[in-house]
Amino acid sequence: MQSTFDLRNAIAEDEGFVLRLEELSLRKFSDMRHFVPRPGMGDEFPGNCRIIRYENADVGCLTVSEENDCTHIDQLYLVPQARGLGIGRRVAGYLFSQAEKRGQRVQVTILANCDAAGFFLAVGFHMVSRTSMTIKMEWSAKTQAGMTGGITNV
Repeated sequence: MQSTFDLRNAIAEDEGFVLRLEELSLRKFSDMRHFVPRPGMGDEFPGNCRIIRYENADVGCLTVSEENDCTHIDQLYLVPQARGLGIGRRVAGYLFSQAEKRGQRVQVTILANCDAAGFFLAVGFHMVSRTSMTIKMEWSAKTQAGMTGGITNV
């Protein structure tokens, strides 16, 4: 039996949850002695933010933006107890299927010192560029077809 997973549109009341996820995810990667969380998500929230649900509980958030032929992952955060359950892989699979239907690439830019690079590589992204601060990664159906002989497996 497959565990239930879905995405729902964020609502204004989710702002505190999303800010807490951001803090949990970014605090350990901060070069600052003290992490200073932002005071709010801004006027655009909830906009394009989706809440990741697993087994009827809110376990993360996904925020994407689209520009031309690219979907950019702005945020993909999971609560610590939801990591390692395949939820991130399922979210990536959802994004890939949507992007492939629209002929888009999927990009993400992450902090260079965070462990998310391993996750993104494992689900099919490849590194586009790296600086001392950030890593830019990309997924495309064309790249996947070339690497897998036309079979995309997420």
